[in-house]
Amino acid sequence: MSSKFELSSLTGWSDLATWRLFCALDFAGWALKHMFLQKKMNVLTIAAPNCTEFPELHFVSANVVKKISEEESGGASVLQFLSTEGSFDLIVAPSLLHLVHDHMVILNQIRKHMKSGAFLLVGASTVDRMSMPFHFFHYMPMGLAAALMSAGFEVLELGQFGSWAHEQVLLKDLRTVSTTSISKMLKMGGGTILNEPARPDRVWALARIAQWSGSDNTQTSPTFNGIDTSRGRIIRHICFKPSHIISLWRQHGPNDPYFDQFKRIDIYFHEHPATQWVKSWMQRKEFSRVLCLLDFERWSKKYGYDKIDRLLATDHSDPELRFVKAQTIVTYQHQPKISGDLHYINDTNVYDLFFDFVLFSQTMEHLYDPMLCLVNLRNKMKTGGLIFSSVPTLNNQHMTPHHFFHYTPMGLIAIMESVGFLVLEIGQYGSWKFEHSVLGKLEWPDHTQFIHKGELDIDVKRPDNIWILARKV
Repeated sequence: MSSKFELSSLTGWSDLATWRLFCALDFAGWALKHMFLQKKMNVLTIAAPNCTEFPELHFVSANVVKKISEEESGGASVLQFLSTEGSFDLIVAPSLLHLVHDHMVILNQIRKHMKSGAFLLVGASTVDRMSMPFHFFHYMPMGLAAALMSAGFEVLELGQFGSWAHEQVLLKDLRTVSTTSISKMLKMGGGTILNEPARPDRVWALARIAQWSGSDNTQTSPTFNGIDTSRGRIIRHICFKPSHIISLWRQHGPNDPYFDQFKRIDIYFHEHPATQWVKSWMQRKEFSRVLCLLDFERWSKKYGYDKIDRLLATDHSDPELRFVKAQTIVTYQHQPKISGDLHYINDTNVYDLFFDFVLFSQTMEHLYDPMLCLVNLRNKMKTGGLIFSSVPTLNNQHMTPHHFFHYTPMGLIAIMESVGFLVLEIGQYGSWKFEHSVLGKLEWPDHTQFIHKGELDIDVKRPDNIWILARKV
């Protein structure tokens, strides 16, 4: 849908980010619908970089307003504040969850500081510039809903904003300071701000503590939009300290030698004849996976998984299987209500075995509780066993409603380390041309757009697809 706004009607708001306007207008309607418009409330606001103003406060009558900021701490600053504070009638955190490495820990703490009947307005980015290392995940609308339900909340409303024009301002030129202010977007749109349902660049939700949730949060929601979140269990653990996050990033973050090896991709292929088969893959509409396959083949020799005993794959058609020689290969495909569910592994063919290697590609974005699934897989691995996964950081929606999260490099590192894996390698690919195809045209591109005279278009600041190798310790 599109909406026309006159600048004169937005006094004091025209410099806000456009998504903040849509979020605030949603909040006003929801406050009226749920009967807390202009209600006197104790309010906690959680600020974040590029989100320091709270127009939502115009629509409630606040007795007390307390404000904290989630800066570069991975959630630690919010946890520290909530460890000493009391209870609130309303908590407003529209730009929080993508900045924390474990939403379950944060949401559980927020939940403990909400009065009976209190409301939570919380949000996250889906498409945005990434400020490493304290930017971990991108939330699809159903991902935000699933995160809240898993933490014991009832999701009352979901909202979103996004458009191709908005994405171009954010991503096209990373060398400039981007502003997606209301005034700028109105000028670009000739007085119209377009909100495209297929492009959720920002998402937010209104929630309250669920009546079915016990005091120890041992129960989970029945269903939401057909998604069953009642299987499995909640994973509890401490948050990483900011210093540990920085240390992980320094150890595993991108470096020039890694990207230099791919720039002359024709030479790379010539020097690695075993990967000539991958060249045929470049004709398919999944170009970003080509470099993933090249890394997988190279790492197989470095870590010795070209010859292993038992392998568990989550898809029998994964091209990586071509570079692994295993005595036994077991497939456990994640297809809830059809075959397997990684949230609750109950297949006897898998249950009675322990594996040297788990191949887990292009699946994590479709898991409503990826940490639980990783714990389940880790429990089926031998000590010292390896796990490989590839995931998108930016992508168009597909397989909805079973499309929940995207991962930044730091997010993937953090979630692996959180559940007891030691990260060995991480790789990535991205470019503006790739983003223009995936986001602008809503299609997956082939190789012809990214290779010119043997040179690959690749940008270290754009991790659009990432992959990781880790070891169970």
